Amino acid sequence: MEKVFLQSIQATIANKFTRAAGVAVDGVVVGMFLGVESLAAYGLAWPLAMIYALPGSTLSGGTRNLYSKYLGHGETETAANVFTLGLLLSAVCSLALAAITFIFVEPLGVLLGASGENAGLLLLVCQYLLGLIIGLPFDNMAKYIAGFLGMDSNYRLVVTGMTVATVTNIAGDIIVVALLGGDMFMLGLTTSISRMMYFAAIGTHFLRKERMLRFNLTGITGVREKIAVIFANSTPAVCDRIFSSLGAVISNCILSAASGGIYLAAYSVHKSLTSFIGSLYYGIGDTVWILASVYNGEEDKKALDELQKVTLKIGMGIAIGAAVLLWLFSPGIADIYMDIDDTKTFGLTIEAIQMFALSVPLYLLFFSFVNYTAGIGRLKAANNFYFMANFGAIVPVVWVMVDIFGGRGAWLATPVIQLLILAGAAGYIYFHRSSDRYSAKRLLLPPDFCTALDKELSITADSILEVMGMSRIVTLFCQENGISRKRAGALAHCIEELGVNIIEHGFNDGRPHAIDVRILVKENELILRIRDDCRPFNPLNYYQIYGHDGNLEKNIGLRMVINMTKSIKYVSTMGTNNLIIKI
Repeated sequence: MEKVFLQSIQATIANKFTRAAGVAVDGVVVGMFLGVESLAAYGLAWPLAMIYALPGSTLSGGTRNLYSKYLGHGETETAANVFTLGLLLSAVCSLALAAITFIFVEPLGVLLGASGENAGLLLLVCQYLLGLIIGLPFDNMAKYIAGFLGMDSNYRLVVTGMTVATVTNIAGDIIVVALLGGDMFMLGLTTSISRMMYFAAIGTHFLRKERMLRFNLTGITGVREKIAVIFANSTPAVCDRIFSSLGAVISNCILSAASGGIYLAAYSVHKSLTSFIGSLYYGIGDTVWILASVYNGEEDKKALDELQKVTLKIGMGIAIGAAVLLWLFSPGIADIYMDIDDTKTFGLTIEAIQMFALSVPLYLLFFSFVNYTAGIGRLKAANNFYFMANFGAIVPVVWVMVDIFGGRGAWLATPVIQLLILAGAAGYIYFHRSSDRYSAKRLLLPPDFCTALDKELSITADSILEVMGMSRIVTLFCQENGISRKRAGALAHCIEELGVNIIEHGFNDGRPHAIDVRILVKENELILRIRDDCRPFNPLNYYQIYGHDGNLEKNIGLRMVINMTKSIKYVSTMGTNNLIIKI
């Protein structure tokens, strides 16, 4: 579990980082070269910039749930249909957002807070938004595809694409402000170009021969039903983005009405870090969502329990480390955004950064919890928590804190809001199936989840000796559950043949590996799932190519396994090989 989790967060954090990097880099360049007024305008535009990321990131999350379901059943063609449908929806929604912004850019600027005393910021806000929307379709399609690359065992490409996009954006921004004397539109345009480069890098995945992701609409059925499911599964992420943006707009308005531009500029840095450093907890939360949806679809209670423990262990370690570094280096970070000679604004910015640092572990706990609830299908609960965290709690708390503490209250409110929401989450868990022990409550699963404990068997092996020992354990399990000797023998033979084959051919790269075997007795079916973390290998493709060459002694073990099973399907996802066999 830890290996899969660590591999996955590399891709999900990198994908979230690219969304934030362009806007965050622009914030740094604006603060350093274009002054406090432009930085305030950037802060006003930030909420809408986050809305722009909606189609790619949210539809990716929503489609993955349905995609995982079909993959889990071995229905690869239908999974490809769903992937392609989600990508088309992402492109159409992006074009619609770009068109709306282009037509109504000035009213949107006013709505974002560029009015009244801040009316002079309207032109700067509009310029930046018009530059950003040019690359919008490319950005969202790239983010959509990147959300699936971990499932297709191509984690590194997301990091490569992120690096290309970030370098392009930094270099472009420096050229624009240092050599061309550019304005906010050109900064937004540079970000758009960097996202086009990200799309080009991510697109190279489809040059690989060994991949599960494919574009395919041939034979697709139930399009309306699939679209409805995709949008329904996407609602938690949509609620997060929309309520987050609305909450940020209203918070900006509250702060703008109560304080001067220097507080708005310091708060812009605070929100910029929420986007930039937020890539850590957003990315970890996204991994939790992906894995929870996969294990929930497999009705694997043990894996869901382990997922929670691994998330707490690894995720909190990352979050606490990031918080400590942010606090220690807050003056240096403030210096990147602000002129150190402007001592008041500089001091306020340091304070805003430190308040965000205190909130990072709290954010990690919240996003891990809410994405877990979404992954196991509790979409209504996830939507309600997103509403409270990003709007329902943030608006009244910011209003009260600003009224009491002045402009500083805007960032002092952040840890307070997170503590209130986590208290609500603890209450939600406590009252779930109140008669259960805490260890069962925290999984938030229905009473009838999974098969009875005596109808399920999970074993792990990392040597041929342990694989051979598995067959004896399996035989006893079948006897206890009334499985015939013939089916029990077939099951034991499948485990021996496939397990030994995996160890002989997949464990020879010098890295530690393991084979996880899970057996379910469900109704009248005997289901075997064999999962390993070796390099991708599809034995069914191998058999189709080499299993019919007339040499009866060659591949005899694999031939026997295929002949004695009702069905056998292969899925490569999250860096693992999965064989799903019905006997």
